[in-house]
Amino acid sequence: MSNSRMSKNIIIATHTYMGSPFVVGSHHIVKEAEKMGHRIIHLSTPLTMFHILKYSDNNVKKRFEIFLNIILNKEIYKDDKGLNFVPMTLLPWKFAGFLYSKFKVNVMVKLSYPSILKISKIFFSNDVIDLLIIDHPHFVGIEKLIPAKRVIYRPTDIYYKMTRNKNTKIAEKCLCNNVNGIVATSKPVLDEIKNYNPNIKNTIIENGVEYEHFHTNHDIPEVLMKIEGPKAIYVGAIDNRFDINAIIHIANNFPSLNIVLIGPYDKKVKETLVDNSNVVLLGQIEYDHIPQYLSNCDIGLLPLSDHDANRGRSPMKLYEYAASGLFVVSKWTEEIARRNEKFVGTYKDYDELLVVMEKALNQKSMDSESISNSAVRYSWGSQVKKLLEFSDTL
Repeated sequence: MSNSRMSKNIIIATHTYMGSPFVVGSHHIVKEAEKMGHRIIHLSTPLTMFHILKYSDNNVKKRFEIFLNIILNKEIYKDDKGLNFVPMTLLPWKFAGFLYSKFKVNVMVKLSYPSILKISKIFFSNDVIDLLIIDHPHFVGIEKLIPAKRVIYRPTDIYYKMTRNKNTKIAEKCLCNNVNGIVATSKPVLDEIKNYNPNIKNTIIENGVEYEHFHTNHDIPEVLMKIEGPKAIYVGAIDNRFDINAIIHIANNFPSLNIVLIGPYDKKVKETLVDNSNVVLLGQIEYDHIPQYLSNCDIGLLPLSDHDANRGRSPMKLYEYAASGLFVVSKWTEEIARRNEKFVGTYKDYDELLVVMEKALNQKSMDSESISNSAVRYSWGSQVKKLLEFSDTL
């Protein structure tokens, strides 16, 4: 039996708590690792006293519930395969990052409560921690706090460009010189990161797809029943990484096409799209229900803006759309072009966008089952297996 198949004790430190409206790669890594028989702690960004002022926000409230569950119900994590852990700390990264840049001590991690080290010792019964995966540079310093046999930095974005924070870049450079290996989710991210430590062992393991979850026919949701004609769909954050003008351009040039947008949006977005009657804003919908919407639409959209953060993205939606049998229309990025998927049509400007949309609407070269089969090799089970096998080589 290979080491990657033997039971491991794993900690993954990441940015998004489990239970968030956004399901990210670390959540899938936990799920698949548990299926393989590994024991794992999912550690997400700490709360601070400042968050009490935002307690009315549902996400903040959920994070406090997870924190209090650890404090008040200490027995819950002794026998479970997995632990969802949100600690409390003294200072958020905005201040802790400045201190780190000066003194190379991350008080956000070091002064967390309960102690990350204490929780890991209790959860793993003082057994060896086989693998520490760090998904975010704001956890710099945890690699010195946690005595893991192997430490991997798994960047999913070019973080300092996304946050526009020079202290994040300093943290990332330090991390790359303190870990055993780097697993990037895209080539642009790896090209950026490996400059910090050219000799470190590295690889690319793209974000995957929960294939069986999406490769299923579902009854059509009631809201889609009321929409006649072809439907293009986007699922994700509607923020500065989303090109709302591309949506308006599609809506104006394809009036018989309905565009369904799923994800949180603000008042400004609603006001911007008010004149486009063929654009339907559905807001946030739980991950478990997303396949119902994808399997009853015709085209998947990835209208990425020119924001720096999009350059290194490894969009999970790419293969979630594909697993649902959807041809994908995406803004051209170096990473998406590298993958050269037949089910993806890319555009660099709005003129090309119209050409690609026309092709998507008349798509006949690949049927939905062929498109769906293209996503199989990116199943999360396969990606996590690659991750663990890479860790065994370090």
